[in-house]
Amino acid sequence: PARAGARRPRDAPEDALAANPQPAASPERLALSRRFRQATVQETAQRLAGELAERRGWTADQLADRTVQTAGFEDDGLLHLDLGSREYVGRITPAFTLELTSDAGKVVKALPAPRAQDDPELVAAAKKQLTASRKELKAVVALQNQRLYEAMCVGRTWTASEWQEYLLGHPVMSRLVERLVWVENPGTEGARPFRPDGGALVDADDEDVELGEGSTVGLAHAVL
Repeated sequence: PARAGARRPRDAPEDALAANPQPAASPERLALSRRFRQATVQETAQRLAGELAERRGWTADQLADRTVQTAGFEDDGLLHLDLGSREYVGRITPAFTLELTSDAGKVVKALPAPRAQDDPELVAAAKKQLTASRKELKAVVALQNQRLYEAMCVGRTWTASEWQEYLLGHPVMSRLVERLVWVENPGTEGARPFRPDGGALVDADDEDVELGEGSTVGLAHAVL
């Protein structure tokens, strides 16, 4: 039963997220501010996200870029699961699912039963991480796909350095970025479309593109 003076349940999500210090809370707070149906929840989430961004000296979009979860994938784009005597590796497939390979390079569906040489604590931690990574990868891809679509619609731009660090350099975002066409200095006479390709940036003629230090980067749109 509700106690006198108790908060209504609808107020709980954004308040709980605001108090949560974990990195995963920031993307969820931002998602609430954009997509929750109740206007009061949206407004509260927007205010809390704005306050957090202001404390850091960022815009809300910059806050969202800097708090994208990695789903456990490291800078090399791989999920490393150490069992003690061997390591299993997770990769992101073209369909954005998690593909697991054994220490022999064979694709497997799950981690194996532990061996005597394995570390039981590491095995338990690896299994927990694998479950969490699969769930988080799915959530990150869905949310960031929507963010990129919105960025294209509103014509958002990034500085070249921020785009390279927080999008191209992110183990999950980089996979989404590689599927899209981008424009250096959009809206100017020197605008130049390009796409990421195997660690390089190339134009329509497959010539290398090097972003200028003061350049901006935006998503290409068919109407332009």
